[in-house]
Amino acid sequence: MMRYKDEWLAAVYTPHKDAGVANEEAMIRNVIAEVNFPDLAGFTEYFIQCNANVNGGYLQVFHNNTLLVYTSVARLFYASCTDEFTTNAKEIGRMLHEKGGIELMRCVYHGLSWLLRMLLQE
Repeated sequence: MMRYKDEWLAAVYTPHKDAGVANEEAMIRNVIAEVNFPDLAGFTEYFIQCNANVNGGYLQVFHNNTLLVYTSVARLFYASCTDEFTTNAKEIGRMLHEKGGIELMRCVYHGLSWLLRMLLQE
């Protein structure tokens, strides 16, 4: 996932014009810049543990699309919060829906939720 992180670090960034929001953005960007995105094995282990009791259907969808879920979470995590983010999120959502419907979209949601929780615990 270094490619997404490298692209994110190299992207042009314009802080929000409101000083308070700009400070929050700076803190968030610092956290994201320092985080080590989980490898595929770690991500897979988490997903199976967290969703084993939720719905067996999700595990099958995840199993059939593990790499797609993993890369989609990375793309969303490293997207900038601009119009580009909205475009990327919609593009990813459409692609996921076409490939696996709402179950696949929810797999990405659960993966992104875990990643954010993991960051907040550090």
